[in-house]
Amino acid sequence: FTVEASASSRQAAARELAASDSRPLLLTSLERRQLLLFELFTREGDLADNDLRHRISSSRATLSRDLTAAEDWLRGYNLYLQRRPRLRTLLVGREDDLRHALVSLILESGSEASLLDLCLWGRKPGGRVDDLKRPAQRSALERIGAWKIDDTWRCIGCSGAGLVGSFADSDHLTLALYWAVMVQRVLSGHGINLPDGQIEAQRRLPEYQAVHAATELLRRETGIRLPAAEE
Repeated sequence: FTVEASASSRQAAARELAASDSRPLLLTSLERRQLLLFELFTREGDLADNDLRHRISSSRATLSRDLTAAEDWLRGYNLYLQRRPRLRTLLVGREDDLRHALVSLILESGSEASLLDLCLWGRKPGGRVDDLKRPAQRSALERIGAWKIDDTWRCIGCSGAGLVGSFADSDHLTLALYWAVMVQRVLSGHGINLPDGQIEAQRRLPEYQAVHAATELLRRETGIRLPAAEE
């Protein structure tokens, strides 16, 4: 469909739509897949199909196709879905694979500029007209905005200060996202288990002291104490 209107009328209508909290999501198949994955990664336990359908405003048939597309994406990270058709869906896999996949999904779903806004200034997405063109991105950024990712950016900066050289912005962003994901997973009771011998070996590496300084900053400012395996 094409709406014929002057540029000023289009802008006025777009601003009104952007300010409305009740507008339905109009999503492409890619955006639906991204939102479904984000729900499965960030919600605890299995999710009812009705809840997933509501999240992407779709029919049962569309949800089934989108979950199949999500499974194809997840296989690249050794993750899988346990599906009970028309009932519930659960994401399963190793914790380290899950974390890396979620970071990749966030980088794929959001623009680097928007993510840097969150990291550098804690700036959450507003009601800008352009957000209408990327509803899935806005939805994901709103959720991530609650993770205080600007604090994780500083923690990564603290660890980088103890290393030779410095991180490029893109590397700093990826590490900050991983750190934020790690904290959220630990707070939800999910941890990575490593043999004691491997933990001791890592503590002898020069990088360990840099990371340990960052975890101490996290503990002082938030009260969150990470398990030894997470350091």
